[in-house]
Amino acid sequence: MENVDLYNIRGEVIGKISLLNKVFDASVNEGLLYQAVRTHLSRQRRGTASTKRRSEVSGSRRKPWRQKGTGRARAGTRQSPIWRGGGVAFGPQPRDYSLSVLKRQRKSALVSALMAKMKEDGIIVVDRVNVEKGKTKEMASILHSLNIKKKVLLVVTSGDDLLKRSARNIKRLNMSSPSTLNAYEILSHDKLILTVDALEAIESIRTSKCKMSK
Repeated sequence: MENVDLYNIRGEVIGKISLLNKVFDASVNEGLLYQAVRTHLSRQRRGTASTKRRSEVSGSRRKPWRQKGTGRARAGTRQSPIWRGGGVAFGPQPRDYSLSVLKRQRKSALVSALMAKMKEDGIIVVDRVNVEKGKTKEMASILHSLNIKKKVLLVVTSGDDLLKRSARNIKRLNMSSPSTLNAYEILSHDKLILTVDALEAIESIRTSKCKMSK
C-alpha cells in the first residue's frame, strides 16, 4: 500500500494514510478512459434538434402553376425543399445519443482516472471538510490553505447545507460524492480533494463485486 500525506483544512500535514493497492496501483487504461468520457458526454446531449420535412410544412398541396407553357421551372408543391419556406431535406430529427458501458468498465475507468490524477500529483486527502457558518470565505480560506488555485473537485460522503452553501459561489469548485463520482469529473478538474470517509467509500465501491451485464 502506498502512503500519502494527510492534511487538515488548515493545510497542515497531520499524518500519513495508506491507499489500497487495488485502487491506486493499477495501470492507466487510456482506451477505457476515452470510452467512459465519451459515454458520459453522450448522455448530456438532449437530442431535441428537429426540422420539418416537406410532409410536415403547412400550406396548400396544390400545384403552383401548370407544368408547361409558363416559361418557369416545373414545380409540384410549395413544400419542396428548394423553395423558401419549404421542408428541409435530410435535416436533424429528435434522437437518443446516449451510449452505455458495463458496470465493471465504469469502475475500471474510475480507477484509471484516479491513477492518472495521482501520477499528476493532483489528489489531496484531508481528514474532514467542515464549515461553521456556511460562508463563501470559509471555503475560500480552506482552498487557500491547501494552495489550490485551479479548478478543483471536492468529494465528500455527505455534504450538509452549510458546506454546499459555502461552495456554491466559487466557480472553480465543484462537489461530488463517491457514489456519483465518474472518470469525466476527475479528468476535467486540475485537483481532487478527498476526505478520509470519501476515500474509504471509493475503495469499498471499487473492491465490491458486480454482476456481469448481459
